[in-house]
Formats: sequence, structure tokens, C-alpha cells
Amino acid sequence: ESGRWSAAEHARFVDGLQRFGRRKWIRIAEHVGTRTVIQVRSHAQKYFKKLRRTASTN
Repeated sequence: ESGRWSAAEHARFVDGLQRFGRRKWIRIAEHVGTRTVIQVRSHAQKYFKKLRRTASTN
């Protein structure tokens, strides 16, 4: 897959993060099933950046 992540892919990504923890990109990529380790790591960087941004505005 390339391009935008689907809602289902993102849900599997978040589930993988909760199950395996941060920096377990290989395990999370296997859990997502449709993305490479590099794509998962990149998605994680954007995801955590967005979380920090929303946390700082509350």
C-alpha cells in the first residue's frame, strides 16, 4: 500500500502500539499487514506529533 492510511489500517496500528509498545515497528508492521516497517515508523512519528500538538492545546 502507499498513500493515505485507511481507518482499518490505523486501527490496527493503534492496536499494535498498545499490544507491542513503541519502537516495535516490525511487530506492528506485521500486525497492520499492509504496510512496511518504514511506513509504520513514519506513521508513528506523525501520529505522536499530532498527539503532542492536541495535548498542548488542551
